Amino acid sequence: MKTIKRILSLPGAWLLIYIILWLTLNLLTLTWFPGWDMNQDEALHASCAMGIWKYGAVRSDMLPGSYLGQYGYGMLSGWIYYGILALFLKVFGVQLFWGRMVSLLSGAIALVCTYFIGKEFKEPWAGLWAAVFTGFETLFFRASHYTRTDALLAAATAVAVLAFLVAIRRKNLWLFAAVGFISGISFLVRPLGIFLPLGLAMVLVFLRRWKGLAWFTVGVALAGIVMLFTNYLPYKGYPLLRDIDEPNQYAPIFLLITRRFHLIPFVIETKTRFLLMLLLGWHEPLSRFLILRVILLGAIAGALFKFRDYPLLYGIPLALLASAILSWPLMRGGYLIFLVPLLALGFFIPFQRLPWVRWGMLVFGIGVGLMAAYRSTSECGANAPVRRLESQVLTEIPPGKTVMINWFWFWWPMHDRNRLVAMVDHDFTWGNLSFSDLVKRHSPDYIVVVFWDEFLIWPRRMNREDTLFLSGLPQAGRFYFQGKDRWRGFDSLIIYGPIEH
Repeated sequence: MKTIKRILSLPGAWLLIYIILWLTLNLLTLTWFPGWDMNQDEALHASCAMGIWKYGAVRSDMLPGSYLGQYGYGMLSGWIYYGILALFLKVFGVQLFWGRMVSLLSGAIALVCTYFIGKEFKEPWAGLWAAVFTGFETLFFRASHYTRTDALLAAATAVAVLAFLVAIRRKNLWLFAAVGFISGISFLVRPLGIFLPLGLAMVLVFLRRWKGLAWFTVGVALAGIVMLFTNYLPYKGYPLLRDIDEPNQYAPIFLLITRRFHLIPFVIETKTRFLLMLLLGWHEPLSRFLILRVILLGAIAGALFKFRDYPLLYGIPLALLASAILSWPLMRGGYLIFLVPLLALGFFIPFQRLPWVRWGMLVFGIGVGLMAAYRSTSECGANAPVRRLESQVLTEIPPGKTVMINWFWFWWPMHDRNRLVAMVDHDFTWGNLSFSDLVKRHSPDYIVVVFWDEFLIWPRRMNREDTLFLSGLPQAGRFYFQGKDRWRGFDSLIIYGPIEH
């Protein structure tokens, strides 16, 4: 009994219990929060990962005519994330559950690192509180359920920051090299990971750790050598930053390199407006990023009282944020998931000895996080309508046929039985190709179109010529989304075909 009591007095034991409970809760809800492939990103990322087995490249097979269909991500390929995802899908099956498992395990790694970062600051209990809070923060909770790179990049950031703190404490030059390699190679998790080596280098310069900076640079250079053979030489001469990747052109560093100085004020204004909206809630519902805003204000309050006691606790996230602003393209809220564990630590470490403050923030975070999860689930609806729709579409369309789609989600049930053509041909997207010419170019046997907002067709609106062309095609099936079959606000789905050529 004494042994059990002694074990339960250790924060590490409670961390283990929490991680087990957190993983269990998330495993049970993995495929219904958020809704089934809510914005198509999951099908896109999964198809790019499976392209590794088919093409030896991070490349989607359902986007002929687009940049990702012809070249893949090329120099911007995140081999670490897509490689792990491809392995999971290949071994366990192409299912949304296994696609999301990579993100869930990444989230667990980030939570464990959050605790150990607190321990590096000699505050293991605060590390535990921060890990619990982070596990329910809306951005982090959602990203850990989603087939995207966000959670793994957050995990890479947490690992790099933890190793960075250990290297500083032990004054171990080899560890600085390892941190440089870890932060540099995070580019292969997601190209946005380029902010990590730059931000950590800023901290070393501020601390005047010149030897550490030199060895850190060696580690980054080694990561660069790896990327030379994985991302540069195989794609030398390929077009870069086209089509789907066009937002990356707005990275300030890239604008400086290409000497497009006239766009820099626009990017600065956009990033400043985003940060102000994030902090103050201007021009958007207050509930959006609510927990992140509150913990950000809490961390700022902690910095006002304890910055001198914990300069690295606040200096590291500040440097990383400055690096992100400098190196990232136009910012979005989900990109800031890496800040959540660091902000939580920035609050719980200085305020952990005030129980009412600590418990108040913890209860608030868990409560709002669970409510956001429930709201997302109720808004998306259950997966049953999607499953019924999947069954109906597969019944109407025989295997082996070419199917043109305007919704990526259909990749999941049809990727191995039909040839899929998504309507993202570059010429069509930019209005240089009519819908009828798009059909002639790719010769589909069937066309599956999801309609909503009065015949909005993704990725561009239908014009009168498009509507007339579709109205002249035979219909194999028509489904209306009403009542229990309502699905994400869509009005109807129509299967056109078989189409004669």
